[in-house]
Amino acid sequence: MKRISAFLFGILLLSSCSWLDVSPDLGMTEEEVFSNYTNFKNYLYSAYHGGTQLDFDVAGNIFRAYCPIGINSTTYRFTMNTITDISDSGRPLRSHVMKGGFCGDDNARTFVNGRAPIFATMWIVNRIANRCIENIDRLQGVSDPDKYDLLAQAYFLRALAHFTLCNYFGGMPYVDHALSGDDSFDLPRLSSRETYDRVAQDAWTAYEYFDRAGLVRRDPMPGEAGNLQHSEINHAAGIAALALRSRALLYAASPLSNPEGDVSAWAAAAEAASFTLDTALEYGYYLLPFDEWENNWKYVDYTNEQLWAWTAGAIADNNDYIVSCNAYPMTNNKNGGAVCPTQNAVDMYETAWGDPLNTEADREAAAALGHYNEQRPYVNRDPRFYKLVVYDGASSEGAPVINIYYNPDTGTWPTTALSGKSRYFGYTWGSQTGMGVSNTGYYSRKWWDGKYTSTKFAVTDPLFRLAEIYLNYAEAANEAWGPNGGVAGQISAVDAVNVVRDRALMPPVLARYAGDKDLLRERIQNERAIEFMDEGVHYFLDIRRWKVAPERMRKTLYGMYIESCPVSAEHPAGRNYVRTPLSSDRQSTWKDEMYYFFLPAEEANKFSVFENNPTW
Repeated sequence: MKRISAFLFGILLLSSCSWLDVSPDLGMTEEEVFSNYTNFKNYLYSAYHGGTQLDFDVAGNIFRAYCPIGINSTTYRFTMNTITDISDSGRPLRSHVMKGGFCGDDNARTFVNGRAPIFATMWIVNRIANRCIENIDRLQGVSDPDKYDLLAQAYFLRALAHFTLCNYFGGMPYVDHALSGDDSFDLPRLSSRETYDRVAQDAWTAYEYFDRAGLVRRDPMPGEAGNLQHSEINHAAGIAALALRSRALLYAASPLSNPEGDVSAWAAAAEAASFTLDTALEYGYYLLPFDEWENNWKYVDYTNEQLWAWTAGAIADNNDYIVSCNAYPMTNNKNGGAVCPTQNAVDMYETAWGDPLNTEADREAAAALGHYNEQRPYVNRDPRFYKLVVYDGASSEGAPVINIYYNPDTGTWPTTALSGKSRYFGYTWGSQTGMGVSNTGYYSRKWWDGKYTSTKFAVTDPLFRLAEIYLNYAEAANEAWGPNGGVAGQISAVDAVNVVRDRALMPPVLARYAGDKDLLRERIQNERAIEFMDEGVHYFLDIRRWKVAPERMRKTLYGMYIESCPVSAEHPAGRNYVRTPLSSDRQSTWKDEMYYFFLPAEEANKFSVFENNPTW
């Protein structure tokens, strides 16, 4: 009898480090694995959680490959956003090299340092999913709903694996059967649009099986018995499959995958988002009120806005999981990378009246209305700014005022009293390259609890949440039918944007942008950047699929250099704010090769007809 790499208890995975190797004999027959419900489920669930047989046994590492905070194979590095224009990494590590247009091959290499590299991991996940689909009829003594649930998750995971591969490496062969050592690997490489369309098909099949299993959502609806801590909630349900389908079709319609501008692709994406919205609302999902908005990624494990999420549990600010996001002043961990927003990112936050501030002309227009003052730049801004950015004069739970300014009278950077500790947030730019400190005048607050390292708090990756579906719909509907158009019976594109803005306590999109497709497109793109700032890989992928990365990555990146000064009419805050270019080694550039990562030859050569992506 054939045997596969499986353990009766716990995680079951291929034991080989190559996703193409034939599974070795570990003493359990295929019949024992696939006929028994517990064994079958454990084998399938290894595609979520990993296992010791793949040399990355930390729970959740596969989740980090699906939706990575950072792509590198080591722990203390950088986030995906720090290789874009909106963030600088405090430590000048590989992120700065990559922003400069050079990429090493270990970002995709197989099994480095016990981590879960994206390319190899996704093919293993795909093999697990295909094995489960092919062997579902061998299950014995299992109810139809349980059988449909397993089958639905397998289709979902197969779709997710191909989606993840396509995001980072472009169109892929769509492998819908379990490869073995006897198979030919001369499989055609699809275009990215074709790959995303196949993902959407598998995601829809998954949804249909979830629906038959009664699992459109896996946790109880609001008001029902039970709570959001259901033990199975980190495994996909029907609403997650619909969310994946919505995102895949949106990406398929976008300029990178749809260079001809086929409007039917945008219409299909709008229809998918509309169906997902209606289903989510029917099943009790809603946008959290703004005072609970941050709960989507910290403080609680799960929320009713998350359509699928994975929680790291209660961890401290200096934990491996988020140390690449939180800076040395917050964590006392010099190994951390630190996400430091650029001034380019801060300019994305509108005024409280909805005035854009992206360009100098925008800021002058807002100033003429009395809505903006360059020497009081943090007053009356989008409320999300105060929850996402640590700036000079900000407060936190651990510090009444955070200081990121230079005092020319004393020649010092004043310290901040943070949770009873004296901490430096301000440094001379470029003077502390071995630590994760800011060279922009800002730090990210996204994954920080506002305290020092002695406390623990819940940290969660919201892989899909309802706000995204509103913005997916808004973008697709605007491209298909214009600002005031939409799917029959659904709200308009501009109304969908305003739903998200209203939750953030922001006014509707200004009238001068709301009636023009091209202008509304810019505001939708800006809205996504703000709503998902430092969350997952939205911005990294968005600027690529929109094909705006060449423009944004070639712009000069700025920070805000701040010195104290006497209070005056010109300097009402007692500060002199000076927009200052970052040093040349922290600037970004663009090459078209940067749309996708290339593959080490050891991976690309596994498909004999696979043409590798160009190197950077």
